[in-house]
Amino acid sequence: MKKKTGILSKIYIAILLIFLYSPIAVLIFYSFNNGKTTVWKGFTFKWYVQLFRDDNIMNALWNTVIIAVLASVFATILGTAAAIGISNFKGKKRMLIQNASNIPIISPDIVMGVSLMLLFTTLGVIFNFEMGFFTVLISHICFCVPFVVSELFVVLSLLVLSWFVLSSSVLSLSVSSLFVPSSFCLLYTSPS
Repeated sequence: MKKKTGILSKIYIAILLIFLYSPIAVLIFYSFNNGKTTVWKGFTFKWYVQLFRDDNIMNALWNTVIIAVLASVFATILGTAAAIGISNFKGKKRMLIQNASNIPIISPDIVMGVSLMLLFTTLGVIFNFEMGFFTVLISHICFCVPFVVSELFVVLSLLVLSWFVLSSSVLSLSVSSLFVPSSFCLLYTSPS
């Protein structure tokens, strides 16, 4: 049975989306303004040309891209290992570790950022180093790993269940046990 949505809920969603996205649209519109104020002085790409000619901004852009790629790769590797490790636990230990790994997801980003800044400031005083590229990279990895763990934990649970169902189905047909891995791989690599 299809649920009908009222006109008021559609109007509410439209107002909400306008409220959320209109500042972004205004910002984009005025980024092409020839003047430095909100008074329209004509269309120009001058600010974007200056933006891409500034060496400091381009250096920051490249650092951002490098940190994003490296944090993604390392978080995927660490998160996969953690999800496999958590899936090997049983009972209360598993639930405790899984809940602890979800704490960074539910805590506000600013709390985690300030906490990591205080940690690196304290470690910098103790071990005599300054915050920079590597501390930002480690912070981003610490932020990304819980998301990878939570997603991969669900996938691993489904894969284990699917492997069990597939292997018991194939073996009940008296097929060779070598057929199970190949049929499992074919099942999960074939297009939908």
